[in-house]
Amino acid sequence: MMKKWILLGWWVLLGGMASAQITVDIHPNFRHSVAGVDSFNRKRMVKIHADQVEPDWDTGNNFGYNADLRDTFLNGLDVYMGRNTGPISWHVNQVAEDPARPGFADPADIAARGEAVRNEYASRTNLHPYEARNELVIAAQQTPFFPDGTQTRQGWAFANGTATGEFMGRYINEFHGRNGPPEPPLVEIMNEPVYMFVTRGTHTPAEVFNFHNEAADAIRAQNPRVLIGGYTTAFPNFEENNFQRWHQRWKLFMDMSGSRMDFWSIHLYDFNRSWSNSMLLRRGSNLEATFDMLEHYSYLSFNEVKPFVISEYGGRALPLEADPWTPLRDWFSMKSMTSMLLSFSERPQLILSAIPFIIVKAEWGRQADGDPYPWRLMRQNNELPGQTGNHWVYTEMVKFYQLWSEVKGTRIDTRSTDPDIQCNAYAQGNTLYVVLNNLYFQPATVNLKVHELYGNSIQQIRVKHLHFDQARQAPVLEEKVFNSLEHITIGAEGSAVLAYTFASELEVNQQVEEHKYFAREHLTPIITNAAHEFHIDGVQRSKYGEAVLRLGMGRPHQTSLQPLVMFNGHEIEVPSNYMGYDQGPRASWFGVIEIPLPFALLKPSNRITVQFPDKGGHISSMALRVYRQSQPLNRTDAVAATQLELAPASKQLEPGQSYTFLPAIVPSGATVHHFVWTSDNEAVAVVDSLGTVTALTLGQATITLSDPDGILTASSSVEVVEQAAAVEVSSIDISPPFFTLGTGEQLSMQARILPIDASDQSVSWSSSDSTIATIDEHGLVQGIAPGQVSIVGIAAGGLSDTSQIEVVAAYQTFLKCHLLPTELPSDTEYEVQVEYSAAQRLDVAVELKDPHDNWVGEGRVTVEPGQGIATINIRNVSTQDWTTPVYPTPGTGYALRAWIRRVGGDWTTNMGGCSVFDVTITQPTARTDAALAGLRLYPNPGSGRLMLELPALQGQAQLRVFDLMGRPLLQQPIQQTTSAINLQHLPKGMYLLGLYTAEGSITKRIILQ
Repeated sequence: MMKKWILLGWWVLLGGMASAQITVDIHPNFRHSVAGVDSFNRKRMVKIHADQVEPDWDTGNNFGYNADLRDTFLNGLDVYMGRNTGPISWHVNQVAEDPARPGFADPADIAARGEAVRNEYASRTNLHPYEARNELVIAAQQTPFFPDGTQTRQGWAFANGTATGEFMGRYINEFHGRNGPPEPPLVEIMNEPVYMFVTRGTHTPAEVFNFHNEAADAIRAQNPRVLIGGYTTAFPNFEENNFQRWHQRWKLFMDMSGSRMDFWSIHLYDFNRSWSNSMLLRRGSNLEATFDMLEHYSYLSFNEVKPFVISEYGGRALPLEADPWTPLRDWFSMKSMTSMLLSFSERPQLILSAIPFIIVKAEWGRQADGDPYPWRLMRQNNELPGQTGNHWVYTEMVKFYQLWSEVKGTRIDTRSTDPDIQCNAYAQGNTLYVVLNNLYFQPATVNLKVHELYGNSIQQIRVKHLHFDQARQAPVLEEKVFNSLEHITIGAEGSAVLAYTFASELEVNQQVEEHKYFAREHLTPIITNAAHEFHIDGVQRSKYGEAVLRLGMGRPHQTSLQPLVMFNGHEIEVPSNYMGYDQGPRASWFGVIEIPLPFALLKPSNRITVQFPDKGGHISSMALRVYRQSQPLNRTDAVAATQLELAPASKQLEPGQSYTFLPAIVPSGATVHHFVWTSDNEAVAVVDSLGTVTALTLGQATITLSDPDGILTASSSVEVVEQAAAVEVSSIDISPPFFTLGTGEQLSMQARILPIDASDQSVSWSSSDSTIATIDEHGLVQGIAPGQVSIVGIAAGGLSDTSQIEVVAAYQTFLKCHLLPTELPSDTEYEVQVEYSAAQRLDVAVELKDPHDNWVGEGRVTVEPGQGIATINIRNVSTQDWTTPVYPTPGTGYALRAWIRRVGGDWTTNMGGCSVFDVTITQPTARTDAALAGLRLYPNPGSGRLMLELPALQGQAQLRVFDLMGRPLLQQPIQQTTSAINLQHLPKGMYLLGLYTAEGSITKRIILQ
């Protein structure tokens, strides 16, 4: 795992100095296309969060040489405009309500206001030349667009999502086109709605997504041309809470609303400085895993990977955002941008728009103390200490655009030997633009190898280098020109654009065609030692090429990131280095590791297994990048094959039978583009390009495997007989041979049977003591109770192997009674909670005793190994028949006694306990209505998504949730016998849930954890 050090300076190393450890191979004659896209689209990739009509371009300017900011910036640096959420939000607060349809905007008023805006735009002829630079995303802000009763400034509120969508569709139609500004091609339904209404509000994700569905349908009814997307997430933290955030938000959105979306909309920010002064970064492997997870599930759900709009991206420095402007804060924002843009450029066919969050002036965003908005292109000159005047000049943010100002053309092949040096390159005429980004926290020296095929000589290299100057505490963009350049050192977290000028126009006549394939399987929980299986089908290969397996995963820190990976039966080395930092400040590691594959191993249908030595986390995605090449490419780190192997050495087949031989390359990561298979007797047996031999007639044949040049070979013999003998098992080896397993934990046993072509590969499993550990027919071991146990695997023919498993208590066994009440109303049933820690599967029981220590009632629940809060229903019944409900006599001196004991056991099996004394039984305040009988509320404790069952309910009940101080937090009617209650917006803790009818009420204690 890479380490990071303090920021240092930068320098360019010329020939003759020490050899660099990192190399970027550049092939200017090889066109690199991704799903058919082979060029850099500046209109989608180089944008500013602005619109051509914004007054920020014009008001208060005294630019000097920037007299026309639109021309100087947009034309001068070749920048396109990308997003505006202001006008639609302003106009919705001016439009009248439809007098015939409460909660809907008046179509006539929209049309009149739109005509006025179009006419005003038509008169501003200075704006019209910039229409080609304005491919706009519009989005509704949260209020008053979300139909939660919030009123517009005209005193009316949207009735529902349909009303919101209708307004948005009419706004697009009436305020754009004809003599007005160009119609925006992209619509985000709402800006960051889940963060506002779920994370910080009281709504559920499903409510927000239903709103998206209604709004999308209504927008399309008005305007079928625009592309619609969502849900414009603020923080796509899919791995949070062991991927529950994925299930509860993005997966739910794709399931509920995905069919209505033309694109997925997300915001991506690095917290280069968080409130704790740590770094919570996305750039690198985390960002790649985020994209892959969305792409993968999109493909599985819709048979297509829907494109993306990244309508905000960049870096943030939370402690500095309320302060006055500084160059340092600009660097915290902009140092993430080139890295992210290079990640976007790896999937150019999927990016509809990528917009760094940079506003022109954002005077509307000045803070209460007068300090300006943090993310701006322009500042007033006197904001820099020592300078005077309130005229506007560029902030440091402009250096991002200056760095990228010339990049254009046809993408050509590049590759870095280190994933922490990102690279891409584009050819335009006789110029080659190479973009490099350094993910290290220290300077990195990069060796540059240009593999030009046709003798087209390099005339000069012009270098732009953007990095941080520690002495000046500011980013700097330096430019230098070289006649030759073998090495470059890029500053910490810095980036560079190298413009190579060649003697003549580059001949880009070779091909690298990239295609990405996804597995049938998606999010998979990781079980210790389990061979998690994935299948990638429909792969098309070529004579020459390269392939990379992309393994996405979310894992707890300190667990393995280098699993055993088998690809079509071959063990593949997993790199220890990956793109980006170790994610230590994040709650867990979430990223993609790219695993190079020998191209010759690819098949149309591929089987991958991934096996971790430890538990925890999920495999989040599995993808295969295939690069089909017209000619082999030179790679600095390529490893030559020294040997080929073929197994089994001999095989008997009957006429008509087929068998696929298993080839191997030595070393395993060596470069072999394809295998050549031959049979020396095709009358007896033939072999196809995948090594599958088909027997035809009786006789013998030799099957030979060779590399493309015929230098390395391996052979096996095939004998075709009338009746092939069964291949007996010669050995079985089960793993792991020894293991320590916690109670409640799982371990997957693996068996290796030889020979590999044994006729019967089955294994039967057994445990010497199922009270300590069980094992199922698939080899999955479950720890039950502390102790030692032998796990035996028996192969066909009776050969066996044994593994010794020690089961240990992963947790201590105890109870805590601080959640038990000290006051209860006289009733026949109580619901109480006890905090527990259980070393194994146990019962938690709670008894109610009267002041004379006589038994009144009891309840129990079985808990799994681990720690948590158990909810127990105490039933008070007569000791005469043990069934008749009784009401305890009001008074003091009662006791609640809690015990943890063996499952089904009595007091003799108690393993610990606790008590609450001096419990008061009060007079009953209300009797429970029969309609509330049989109440079930689960899971409790839980994360906040509760199921409420009232099997006897026939009318309506009112549900109310209070905190322990009695403050109301939620009220809603209950009309169904089964209802879902969402309390995820509440902090963790204890609450009271009451159900009320005209005949009575019932109150339950709930715990959110």
